[in-house]
Amino acid sequence: MAWILSSPLKSTSSLPTRLSQVMTNNDRIPSYIQVKENQILLQVLVKPGSKRPGLLQTTGEQVILHVGARPKQGEANEELIERLAQLLHLRKSDISIESGGKGKKKIVSIKRVIDWQTIENIFNSA
Repeated sequence: MAWILSSPLKSTSSLPTRLSQVMTNNDRIPSYIQVKENQILLQVLVKPGSKRPGLLQTTGEQVILHVGARPKQGEANEELIERLAQLLHLRKSDISIESGGKGKKKIVSIKRVIDWQTIENIFNSA
């Protein structure tokens, strides 16, 4: 399990520009990442009301993200999207919650073309 504090990606020059670049190296995609036609799906477990917001953990099956907001009126979901957008250097509109909007376990969709290996490297870096 990797632990990191979320910090934004410093450069987007390494991001692919076409979907074909995303799909070339699918040999070892972690189970918490699914590559679909024009999006990447992440399995995320949100820990709302955390005293250490921004703490990010990865397991073989999911990404665990600690958020400070309480799970009321979508505040924790909003913070989840903000933190992922900051971490992956994306717009908030590029990220949405596909399922699990009212639970802790969520499927998050990244609609902009981004290399799954870039996501994995960000989540596993120290």
